[in-house]
Amino acid sequence: MNRFLASRLTFVRFKSKPTKDSKKYVHGVLDDTFAVKKRLNMYKSRAAFKLEEIDQKFHIFSKDTRHIVDLGYAPGAWSQYAVKRLNELGLKSVSERDKTIKKDKQFLILGVDLNTQATPVKGCYYLTGNVMSQTTHLRVKDFFRRRGHFGGPIYDEDKELDLVMSDMMVDCVGNSEADHLGNMELCEAALYLAYEQLKPNRDIVLKVWSGSELSKFENKMKILFKNVYAFKPKASKDKSSELYFIGKKKFDIYEKGISIKDVFGS
Repeated sequence: MNRFLASRLTFVRFKSKPTKDSKKYVHGVLDDTFAVKKRLNMYKSRAAFKLEEIDQKFHIFSKDTRHIVDLGYAPGAWSQYAVKRLNELGLKSVSERDKTIKKDKQFLILGVDLNTQATPVKGCYYLTGNVMSQTTHLRVKDFFRRRGHFGGPIYDEDKELDLVMSDMMVDCVGNSEADHLGNMELCEAALYLAYEQLKPNRDIVLKVWSGSELSKFENKMKILFKNVYAFKPKASKDKSSELYFIGKKKFDIYEKGISIKDVFGS
């Protein structure tokens, strides 16, 4: 057998006769509408359909959405959808290195994740890093400021990003409150990056986990964005505590005089 193919095959072996619960789980996966769609569309995970629903409702992608950071990138489904959507809008990835494409028709997507085994999907770049680290934030900024080396447009403005996407979640420990608090820390890190690097009037999409700190975090977003929405896509499993916050039209922090302390406290 081809070694390349063999490495991608998954074999399931029951040590004994399949139980009622195991059969129910397997049939549930096979009958899952979004699992079927994932296979048909060659997406890396069903998460792509969550982003698709968010985009259809809140219109987060446009011809001006050209510099995107995808936090919690692995396995890459959100970046896959972003590439597809931007291609539909007539934009092409800088990674294609096609000199015939005008610079205002190019986009640049950077995925960031702790996963050292992750690889960039076609049309994207990838950075291994911890979003909780200031060093990673600086590396993100440096990447987009050096985008001229990839053929992308260069601006003089301080902010680099048109869209911050975050599908990050901590490794769950089974304690709902602990999992929620861990997710809130990741969301704070993503919001801080948006404060520092997202352009005025641009957007953010964040996965959040229901819990005690959710309303406080939503209030922080409302300081930074004109409109904040909570949304649970149909592609999210019913039993999941996840939902998504969408921040639309970031305020100009200099014009409004919004400080880090205003958003994040002392």
